[in-house]
Amino acid sequence: MKADAPQAPQAGPAELAISRPLRAALLVCWIASLAMGAVKLAAALGRAPNRPLIVDFHAFMIAGRLAWGGRLADAYDAAAMSGLEQQAGGHAQFIPWSYPPLFGLVMAPFSQMPIVPAFCIFVLGAFGLFLFGLRRLAPQSAWLVLATLAPATILNLASGQNGLLTGGLFALAAAAFVRRKPGRGGLAIGALAYKPHMAVVWPVLLAVRGRWLTAAIAAAVAAGLTGLSFLAVGPAPFKAFLAGGAATAHYMAVGDYPLHRMTSLYAAALSLGLPAGAAVAAHGAGALAAVGGVVWAGRRLPERAQAGLAIMSTVFISPYFYDYDQPVFGVGLALVLPELAVRLSRKALALLLGVFVAAQLAGLSMSHLPLQLSLGGPLLAAAFALMLRTLAQAPACLGRPAPRADAVPAGAA
Repeated sequence: MKADAPQAPQAGPAELAISRPLRAALLVCWIASLAMGAVKLAAALGRAPNRPLIVDFHAFMIAGRLAWGGRLADAYDAAAMSGLEQQAGGHAQFIPWSYPPLFGLVMAPFSQMPIVPAFCIFVLGAFGLFLFGLRRLAPQSAWLVLATLAPATILNLASGQNGLLTGGLFALAAAAFVRRKPGRGGLAIGALAYKPHMAVVWPVLLAVRGRWLTAAIAAAVAAGLTGLSFLAVGPAPFKAFLAGGAATAHYMAVGDYPLHRMTSLYAAALSLGLPAGAAVAAHGAGALAAVGGVVWAGRRLPERAQAGLAIMSTVFISPYFYDYDQPVFGVGLALVLPELAVRLSRKALALLLGVFVAAQLAGLSMSHLPLQLSLGGPLLAAAFALMLRTLAQAPACLGRPAPRADAVPAGAA
């Protein structure tokens, strides 16, 4: 009796690919978002009665001009910053400045350009960095991650926010981590000193994995950039920045920030009417559960997948996390996708990614409703819990190896 011929293991790349028409549609959306953002940016200036509100990039430019003129401390003064924003747009909503002085210096050269070219250079540069980092990290699943990140990407391209810059640095750091390149990883992680609350997961991950050289380089880079910015602007902006941290916490606790646009469990609890103390407790419990889940599921996974879970847990650690920051979650997703692809059907994987898409859309959708709840954090928590449960299981087919995330399938662009 002739034995049945063994079936060749199914390849994973087909489950991580998206069609060329969808790629083209994404490209059109990106170009349109950038163009609409530039038009809105220019139209918001001046005194025209029907002008739109200023957006985040206007605040970036104002802080950059203050840094260029040696008055960066004024950016942390709510009254002074509000007055400057009113001068820019006439009927502007107040956009507080809560970044370290380092980011004010980053924006200083841009502030000396006309606002539309400055906007395009900043946004396209950040987007290019994100694409480059994502391609280095996971060339096989890069397009699927980009499709899943479409709402957050479009939001960044249209408003000039820095979520793509942060995501790009995370992607470069993650690519260096999985390739064991301590110099590159340390540079990328150290550069996150411009937004330090987003980088808290890296010291923990590096310590757990014993990557002490990377940690030392990252600390040196962060200290060097901070020291240089101190020499450039002096002590006053740093004092104002530290004092502004308490003000930021107060503004969040009383609901002065758009909580519906935030995707943290803290913001979700506040939007439901819980007092600040209870919201902090809920957020802390979520953070502990997320970290515990990373440890629990990560012991069953390759190092790169555990790193991906750790990166995704950033959203549960920092209470100050907006919908435009979600490219960071996408970086972790890129590391985990090969493991998900061998455990889930295409339909189940699509549903899981759909929850992530819904989390990005939740904030903007709530902007048009009378009850503005913060649903992004709970949705991300649900997706994360489903992901942990799935990854803790064995692959669906033992003869079907997880696809290599650094391999480019035939025909991929």
